[in-house]
Amino acid sequence: MTFNVTAQVGSPASAWTYSSGLAAYSSVVGGYTRWFVKWQPSLLFTSLKTGEKLGLGSIPATANKVVDRNGTEITSANAPSPDRDRGPR
Repeated sequence: MTFNVTAQVGSPASAWTYSSGLAAYSSVVGGYTRWFVKWQPSLLFTSLKTGEKLGLGSIPATANKVVDRNGTEITSANAPSPDRDRGPR
């Protein structure tokens, strides 16, 4: 299954929109067919891997670059974000 997510994040809040997908399966429980989602971190965000988590933080206006926990610079090439100029879909 595929789905779209739109969340209001940050302060002031702004829309964060992305598409994702999930695997579902059915199983009989107590004589009834039940549907379950096969959980994986990428359900929250497609690039999220096992052991990773999402976080929200502030970047000081004086920062000239942002780095990850390993000191690698985060750029639009290695951590793309939604295009804010696209407007509503």
